[in-house]
Amino acid sequence: MFKAKKIFSIILVLTMVIPVLFPGISAAGSATGTTTSNSARLPVKIDTMFLKDQVILKLRGNNREQREFLKKNRLTVLKKDTRLNYILAGTTGGQDIHMLVKKLKTSPLVQNVQPNYIYKPFALPRDPMYFRQWALKKINAEQGWNITQGRKSVIIAVLDTGVDVNHPDLRNKLVPGTNTVNPLKSNRDDDGHGTHVAGIAAAVSNNGIGIAGVAGNCKIMPVKVFDYWGGSDISVADGIIWAADHGANVINMSFGTMANSTMLNEAIEYARKKGVIMVAAAGNWANQYISYPAALSQVIAVSATDKNDKLADFSSYGPEIDVCAPGEKIFSTYWDPHKGSTYGELSGTSMAAPQVAGLAALLISAKPWLTPDEVRQIIESSAKDLGEPGWDPQYGHGRIDIFKALTTSFDKIDVANNRQEDAQDIKSGRPVTQKLDYGADEDWYRISVPDRASLQFELQPAGKVTPAIEIYSEQGEMLNAFNSMEEAGDADAGFDAWGLFPKPDSNVKVGEAVYGIIGDLPAGDYFFRVFGNHNRWSQELYTLTAQILEKNELVPDMWERNDTLEDAKKVELGRKVSAAINPCGDEDWYKVYVMPGNIYKIDTEVPAGLDLAVEVIGEPPADGFAGDKGTEEDLWDNGQHADQIIDAGGQGKNETGTFKPYIEQAGYYYLRVYDKTNGAVNSPYTLQVTEYNPPKDRYEPNESEKDARPIELGSQVEANFSGAEDRDWYQFEVSKTGIVIFDWQAVTTLIPDITIYDEKMEPVSFLSYGSPDPFVSVPPDPAESQRFKVAPGKYYVSIANYMGDITGDYKFTLTFDSFNFVDAEINDTYEKSVPIGLGETKTGTLYPMNDIDYYVLDIYQKGPVLIKIIPPQGLDTMVAVFREPEGREREDTGNDKADEGKYDYPDLDYVAQINSGGSGSVDAGVFMASKPGRYYLAVNGWAEFPGKVPKGTYTLLVRSFKAVPDYWENNNTMQTAKPLGNNAVFSPTFMGTEDVDWFKIFIPASSQLTLKLEPPNDIDGVIELYDSAGRLITRVDQALVGEEELFTLPIKKSGIYFLKVYDYLGNASVLPYKMTVKYIVVGKKGKK
Repeated sequence: MFKAKKIFSIILVLTMVIPVLFPGISAAGSATGTTTSNSARLPVKIDTMFLKDQVILKLRGNNREQREFLKKNRLTVLKKDTRLNYILAGTTGGQDIHMLVKKLKTSPLVQNVQPNYIYKPFALPRDPMYFRQWALKKINAEQGWNITQGRKSVIIAVLDTGVDVNHPDLRNKLVPGTNTVNPLKSNRDDDGHGTHVAGIAAAVSNNGIGIAGVAGNCKIMPVKVFDYWGGSDISVADGIIWAADHGANVINMSFGTMANSTMLNEAIEYARKKGVIMVAAAGNWANQYISYPAALSQVIAVSATDKNDKLADFSSYGPEIDVCAPGEKIFSTYWDPHKGSTYGELSGTSMAAPQVAGLAALLISAKPWLTPDEVRQIIESSAKDLGEPGWDPQYGHGRIDIFKALTTSFDKIDVANNRQEDAQDIKSGRPVTQKLDYGADEDWYRISVPDRASLQFELQPAGKVTPAIEIYSEQGEMLNAFNSMEEAGDADAGFDAWGLFPKPDSNVKVGEAVYGIIGDLPAGDYFFRVFGNHNRWSQELYTLTAQILEKNELVPDMWERNDTLEDAKKVELGRKVSAAINPCGDEDWYKVYVMPGNIYKIDTEVPAGLDLAVEVIGEPPADGFAGDKGTEEDLWDNGQHADQIIDAGGQGKNETGTFKPYIEQAGYYYLRVYDKTNGAVNSPYTLQVTEYNPPKDRYEPNESEKDARPIELGSQVEANFSGAEDRDWYQFEVSKTGIVIFDWQAVTTLIPDITIYDEKMEPVSFLSYGSPDPFVSVPPDPAESQRFKVAPGKYYVSIANYMGDITGDYKFTLTFDSFNFVDAEINDTYEKSVPIGLGETKTGTLYPMNDIDYYVLDIYQKGPVLIKIIPPQGLDTMVAVFREPEGREREDTGNDKADEGKYDYPDLDYVAQINSGGSGSVDAGVFMASKPGRYYLAVNGWAEFPGKVPKGTYTLLVRSFKAVPDYWENNNTMQTAKPLGNNAVFSPTFMGTEDVDWFKIFIPASSQLTLKLEPPNDIDGVIELYDSAGRLITRVDQALVGEEELFTLPIKKSGIYFLKVYDYLGNASVLPYKMTVKYIVVGKKGKK
């Protein structure tokens, strides 16, 4: 994002985050809004997933029955969609949407019901870059444009925040659009995101201004599906359908949600049937969870890369990724609330997707006979392979190449077994190999099975591509599916058991084999359908082996039938159970008699091909279950859930874990054993439950800080937990200021709660909050090295067994890095602020990543104060200024010692923010000390490359400020303009608000004038050129805050010309701007 927005967003962050850092601080003004992070581990709140007072329904029955149903359930019709037959209904206040959805699903009138999910655009702010459209060269656009720059008849629908209809690089390209959020409002952009996306896809080329879009001659259809609060299922689905109905050839969707919505699925399928190509951003989650709609197979899913062809640090990745495109620091058109039409850069998968959409439009322009599947195949097959050879989940088939795509032909390979009626006959036990040659390719196989036999298969992957496989009867009925992605959204698909977090599709295999068995079949022919998930294809071969198993060939399982909780078989402690997961979908239930206070261990031996999990479940409620089976769904519906899930391994890996019954008297605990991927093999697994007495490690007893065991820095600690509630304490000492590096290792997937305390038992660093959920185990990740700053003294390490996985031995190492800190003080909180006086200079170090340095400044006389900070290379610094008010009663937080008159924190007012420089650049600014008093300065910084914090030092200067006019001052009118000569390069300063600088220069006839303004990062410069009579010739204002303005203009007549230079918002700066003015006499024939 641009500096103007960056400053605003940082202020928002401060108003939300600083109360955590300094409880009690209040902002001088108030602001509302949201901030975006690329962290995969930030909590996802329920109210950010869907609208709280709306549901979407598809009902059966006649109009009268539907009206009565809605009235009975206190639902009000807000909107009806006659194309997909959906009803958007409002709920009465206070209804829990999750519980309401579950309730409505039980009615026979309800065909589908779901929340109205919320969507968000995918863009990340970044600092301005110097090399503007580097991405176009990376994707080989220039060569491609020699073939075509698109046709006006081809339309790209941009579903987004709207488009700036007045932008000079877009206004002549727009076809009528719509606003599906509020049809009474226009589809104009009120955010900037949609304008940025539209420019990347198809900004005008060769018009002498601004930028070039990928498909510069194609048209843009602005479909506004977002307002300030985001988009919803209704607005997005409406937008997709509207675009498809109004002639869009390509739809770009640079947004997403983690919920798989049925309505979204149907809208996508509606557009697909109309021949529309759909492209979507994968998401900025920085993990393996792909957002919807990108996760749907009808949509081309796009991840983002950086300048080095590496996956961008924010980009999502996973089995659904089709291709990638540059997404970091992408320069494009933009709409700014202050300036209107302008340009700037953003980063995100939002910026990668429209490049692919633009390429799709170019392909349709050059070869209008191509089908959507063929366009997709060409885009994928012509991409430059990145990462591992062939398709991979980070880059898909690779980074798009426009020239290669436009010169690639699609020759569909007609294989004889593409349909069920043309299935290839295969024999039991004989492998067959084949390729999925293109995205829509599918291979059918037929095998004859005798009566009451079972059919086993093994499907080996094609490189990283693991196909999906379905089994059909002779009559065309699908009997089972394996390794296939969920396409149609379940009405309740967006929730986990608690109704809080989305359920990512995590069991689709990448580069692993698929195994399965279907049993007790009637005699006849059976069919295998092999196809690529998400239209995946590969140049490598897959191998399918089918085998017929007679009854006597099946592994015996003496424990069957035990497929439900009610049929759970009793297992004696110490006895090893040998059983089988057979056929597919089989699950085995056992019960074991346990005593309160004891600890029990579960050991399994897992055969190749199975991905086994064991759920440990407490005794069911006395009144039984609402369902007819003790399935997991029944457990959730009755408020029961697994006390623990033992699932640390993977395919073919043994599972081991322990549990401690939470009971007051002896009773049964239940074990549910199943394959996570619906697989099955004709081989036994074993299960054994034993009483477990965990060994004491050499550091025990160390259950409290009083018993904390001393450890040496640099030596590895090997220990374990002696109980589910065990917390282990350690202590260490440091002799000087430095960094302590914490490296964690665990034998299992144990995620502990790790906290570092100082000698006063004040927390220094929370290394892990201990949670297995990827959306809750918030930063930092205990699997990575963590760093925290320490001063000389004693420290304590507390490690808690958060999930009770007490067999999890663990290891950790603490090492010390002196780091050469120049500021020996630990001034990471306001209470430890280091004094600084006017005229003083301090040097400091911002390390590690989350370090903040605080200084306290006493002002004795009101007036302007200059703050200047010089950061090391690679670090973008910022100084926030706060004031401690006089005479205000401090709030008692309830956590202090009120009876002693001690309070936790002062109540501070936000004053100003100094953030004029970019990475490695000086930050300088002036704030007004409106009255004498105590002020606090908070110095923070962001690394240019995330995860790589520079280890250099910064210099902080604070002094009284008095504006001293430079040589170029006193030129604030045309009459006082300063004279210039040719090739003038000079550096004036905007010394006060609303400062304007005028200059004059004689320019000969038939000249070419070049004007270049390089502002500091807190100035949004504007240049105006006037003739000798004071008439405006042109105004140059294409860039945002801190960005260069560059313009070339032919001058026909000789004479005196005037330049007016100013900041767009009338702001001042303590840093100078650089101005270059030069002309070249060209002559009448255009020669120098």
